[in-house]
Amino acid sequence: MVDFLFSKKKRDERKQAEELLARGDADAAVKIFRQLGHTAGLRAAAEHYLAHNNVKKAAQLYEETVCTEGLHRVAGLWLERGNFSETERVLKLIHREVPAAEYLRLARAFLERGDLAAAEKAFVAAGHEAGLGELAERYLDKHDLGNAVRLLRRLGDRDGLARCARAYLDAGDFSRAEKLFVELGDETGRRDAAARRAAASSPAAAGLRPDERPDPDDPNFKP
Repeated sequence: MVDFLFSKKKRDERKQAEELLARGDADAAVKIFRQLGHTAGLRAAAEHYLAHNNVKKAAQLYEETVCTEGLHRVAGLWLERGNFSETERVLKLIHREVPAAEYLRLARAFLERGDLAAAEKAFVAAGHEAGLGELAERYLDKHDLGNAVRLLRRLGDRDGLARCARAYLDAGDFSRAEKLFVELGDETGRRDAAARRAAASSPAAAGLRPDERPDPDDPNFKP
């Protein structure tokens, strides 16, 4: 009789939790499901949270109930939101060691979305230098020379760094161009950058845009 009453109590509590969840009170339902140790109920609550864009709470319940399928979905949602750290954390719950191929998949997805910072983290985690080189090209295309130089230094890509030095020169940033030419041991480039910097700072060039400033290579140039 006691066992029957105990079982009935649990059935009633489960029904109460299900009704709470149906009414949208997932937090209250989760408390009861946890007390009952009702895995299916907790996973149903996780689905509710996902349907209402609460990925964090859904992730907690999928972790708690060790639901691999749910965790894969959560990882995909974190990926869509550009959250590399959470995507990686969830993948590590699924895989003891995240495969390089999985990181590459993440990197490509972030690259397509234009999230270059997250793509870089994924390429680094994958140990994929070619991907970092591609990323440096993207930075160059966006005229983000600082990040392009940083990656090209990491890769030891002297040709790429020389392109950046020229890009600095074209942009009128003669000081950075000169420093980069010095780093590369390019004396011709250094002299060119130094001459342009001197020309740009001359009284005659004051107030002029970079494309309006006198060219030191012009035979008629007077500093």
